[in-house]
Amino acid sequence: MMFLTSLITILLFFQLSAAKAPPSKTSLVNTHERRSIYSCYVGLRKENWAFNGSAICRYEPAIQSMLYCLYEDTFEKGHSNKTLEKGFEELREFCYTPKFLNMTIADFYTSLNNGTHYIQEQPKATVNVTFPIVLNSTLRRGYYDAYYGYYYNHDIPYYFGGIICAYFVGVMLIAGLIRFLNYTPIKKVIFKQKLVNYVRGYVTLPTLWKKHAEPFSYLKVFTGYIPTRFETLVILGYLILHTIFMSYKYQYDPYHIIFAGHRAEVAQFVAYRSGILSFAHIPLIILFAGRNNFLQLISGLKHTSFIVFHKWLGRMMFLDAVIHSAAFTNYYLFYKKWDMVKVKTFWKFGIAATCFSGMLIFFSIAAFRRHCYETFMALHIVFAALFLYTCWEHVTMYSGIEWIYAAIAIWGVDRIVRIIRIALLGFPKADLQLVGSDLIRVTINKPKNFWKAKSGQYVFVSFLRPLCFWQSHPFTVMDSCVKDGELVIILKAKKGVTKLVKNYVERNGGRASMRLAIEGPYGSKSAAHRFDNVLLLAGGSGLPGPIAHAIELGKTTAATGKNFVQLIVAVRGFDMLNACKKELMALKDLNVNVHIYNSKQDATPGELISSNVSKNPEIVIEDTPSAVDHSEKALSENESTEQPLSVRDTSSVDFEFATFHAGRPNVEKLLKESLTHSGSLAVVCCGPPVFVDTARDQTAKAVVENPSNVIEYLEEYQAW
Repeated sequence: MMFLTSLITILLFFQLSAAKAPPSKTSLVNTHERRSIYSCYVGLRKENWAFNGSAICRYEPAIQSMLYCLYEDTFEKGHSNKTLEKGFEELREFCYTPKFLNMTIADFYTSLNNGTHYIQEQPKATVNVTFPIVLNSTLRRGYYDAYYGYYYNHDIPYYFGGIICAYFVGVMLIAGLIRFLNYTPIKKVIFKQKLVNYVRGYVTLPTLWKKHAEPFSYLKVFTGYIPTRFETLVILGYLILHTIFMSYKYQYDPYHIIFAGHRAEVAQFVAYRSGILSFAHIPLIILFAGRNNFLQLISGLKHTSFIVFHKWLGRMMFLDAVIHSAAFTNYYLFYKKWDMVKVKTFWKFGIAATCFSGMLIFFSIAAFRRHCYETFMALHIVFAALFLYTCWEHVTMYSGIEWIYAAIAIWGVDRIVRIIRIALLGFPKADLQLVGSDLIRVTINKPKNFWKAKSGQYVFVSFLRPLCFWQSHPFTVMDSCVKDGELVIILKAKKGVTKLVKNYVERNGGRASMRLAIEGPYGSKSAAHRFDNVLLLAGGSGLPGPIAHAIELGKTTAATGKNFVQLIVAVRGFDMLNACKKELMALKDLNVNVHIYNSKQDATPGELISSNVSKNPEIVIEDTPSAVDHSEKALSENESTEQPLSVRDTSSVDFEFATFHAGRPNVEKLLKESLTHSGSLAVVCCGPPVFVDTARDQTAKAVVENPSNVIEYLEEYQAW
């Protein structure tokens, strides 16, 4: 996929660089000088000047009348001579005749003074005008106000678009400030405030409707991910802003001086505003979808959150584009110019851009994305490139091209950084070992002084095989705990590329080598090490991240004064334990309490890794029957039946430091036990969707019920 995106980017830049003419620059036009020039021109051009042709810029009495009108407008509005002289310059550009191009400021003043001596009232009868005239003041003010509204509605969408961008930047800066507090004692003080914990427990931490990591589904067709309450608040704030900007502060002309009717005026204003707002979304959409998002570095928010914002921005951009297209269609139908405009180049590219944005939305529905992910990615990249190109061509002669400049620049920089990240590690040869039926342990050699994977970080891996070399997928990465200069990835074979890789390893007897392209690392180190107590919750294939945390925290527990570090592992069978055996063994001599829950009901006593088995197995996450069903799904979704370990793979002595339980962990009970220890508590979770959602909601509940305790929830599960 990286190859495809790079190729598309190169072709896009080549096509745009081959444009016939440079695009027009956007300029704000709602200035006094421009309003005055156009209002005076409209009022004076209707006079019957004694001149054959356009008199305003060529006939001296008409020129003197324009200058006097400009003079009256300027000083009536309380402006100075400096503003008047700006008006002279604007008139020079407006007329752009040899006479005006050669006139100095002194010449303008001379012409104005000469005309003032001979100026007369505007004639009421239709006569040939051979002298400078004073435009009727009522008409002049009406024209001025009409052009004020027209130019105001031209400029204000750019400010609104900038505010939308500033809104998201502001949210990320606030998140970054809160993140910065992790490095100060202030955060612990704030988190002990009852009001703050009520807000966190009810507003920012919980899921919206008990679902976030787990997608909702209706009739197996309408599916998707529900934002967290925090993400919902951010989206709601944006939607309120957008609604206000699309419906507020239109300046209409009751006398219809510029437009032939109110319908045309409304259509033009709405069309222009929706078009600019649509374009203002594009840089944010590209930025939030990218892997090298500087706002993610600042805020510390997960890539999942930015993908949520990316989707909502894309939907509203498409809605704006549809409104823009419909309103301009209405505008040209009103003036009976539809047949003329529909063959124009800008119109055709506008239709194409709207269609491509619609296809981007349609082929992004969760059902299609889940079942045909690689096809979705390929179509998304191609349609996005075509969308940017058609947008460029749509406005190349008008305004708004700067939004496209920004979007292409963001896209280009992201691709360049991604290529650099891959090039730094090269294309190392990795060792792949099949564990059980569907788990693969991947080890990659790297220079010892190269970057070290921090707990919870992930990389995008491309398996360089003929059928899948262009695809890249994210996996949690760990530094090996037994060998310096080695990276470890544990992946679970499902569909697509991971299934191809598993089949390749199986054909080679369960162990093979393969060239990889590794892009990363992404993600930042969590703040778990800054808390007195840490509860690590891991389930299924989400085990590597929490294990990396446990190893790091276990090594530094004594030095940092940690009171309590507990690793909870929930699995079905023992394949995952075997895949992570070396990392789990590293916990043997560390100050980490390890509890392993096996929910595989047909496990026999001979399969148990340790004889230290809990006599009171904990079966449910919550007390309700529905929660039991959800829990079962959480620990079994998309997992095939695992093969039990043999005695040669694992011995009971190896894991004597761990406590084993039959069933599933009771997250609520584990939280309550963790809160019995003095000091602050960090809850880190990565695992199956329902397991993650349960941990999030139970932590939010604990925050409310224990307002005097400092409790933080750190989620490492990501899905988009």
